Amino acid sequence: MLVCMGGDVYILNPKAGRGSSQSIARDLESRLAAHGLTGSIQVTSGSGDATRLAREAAHAGARWIVAVGGDGTAHEVVNGVAGSDSTFALLPAGTGNDLAMALQIPSDLDEAIAALASSRESRIDLGKFDDRWFVNSLGLGFEAQVTIESTRIHWIRGFAVYLVAVVKALSSLRCPDLVMTVDGRRLEKRRLLVCVGNGPRVGGGFLLTPGATNADGILDVCAVNAMGRWGVLRTLPKAISGVHTDHPKVEMYRGTVIEFESKEGFPFHADGEVIDTERHTLRIELCAGALPVRVPNV
Repeated sequence: MLVCMGGDVYILNPKAGRGSSQSIARDLESRLAAHGLTGSIQVTSGSGDATRLAREAAHAGARWIVAVGGDGTAHEVVNGVAGSDSTFALLPAGTGNDLAMALQIPSDLDEAIAALASSRESRIDLGKFDDRWFVNSLGLGFEAQVTIESTRIHWIRGFAVYLVAVVKALSSLRCPDLVMTVDGRRLEKRRLLVCVGNGPRVGGGFLLTPGATNADGILDVCAVNAMGRWGVLRTLPKAISGVHTDHPKVEMYRGTVIEFESKEGFPFHADGEVIDTERHTLRIELCAGALPVRVPNV
């Protein structure tokens, strides 16, 4: 891939939004030009492509590297941009678009392009795990199982995907014993799920960490204790509006280093990308202000 020094690169995932973004590739160049934006448009063809393309663009000196897709695309692009001199940007075209919501980027593509054209530069925090980054959220247990189920659903789009995935995930509900350590504080319980939020929303509509902001130098943690299927169905609607935090089974924490250990193992995702289905240990560390990003000038 050839990128002119200082130019912009748009990395488009045609499978984002359950394939709805395929049509975007045909006229993205003209839609960008209408707002005075130009650059190289790169289309991914499989998992990992966006990270590779972003890393190549950063190495070639790209000014902005723009993810055109959903939270999974953003996750991959961030993992190629972080640590470079390039700036990350986002044009949302996915199913959940939770990062776009956190960054106050309009969900309409043309409005998002207009916002990008007049954007300003800021810096946001990143979470680091293993040798990777997450930008919006990382989830364990039932939340990750819902993510796994959502990847198997192709006949509907939008928030409804996650609602159907919840119902499917309930059929294999399990609550492993989990040792969680938040900044040295050890907490051991059977958990339904844990969400580590750098942003407030996951799954296109669940405000699991409603107080989280991605530039405050700390991660928000929502830990839900073990409950049965009916308990999940009664509690879940509260998470849509973020009023679940006063539920007796919900515990909220904040910290910069969060660790997990479980003999039973647990699935987890990062930014909606399934990372592992049977992890036993995991360490997360906040890196404050690690990512330069273009945000709407509001």
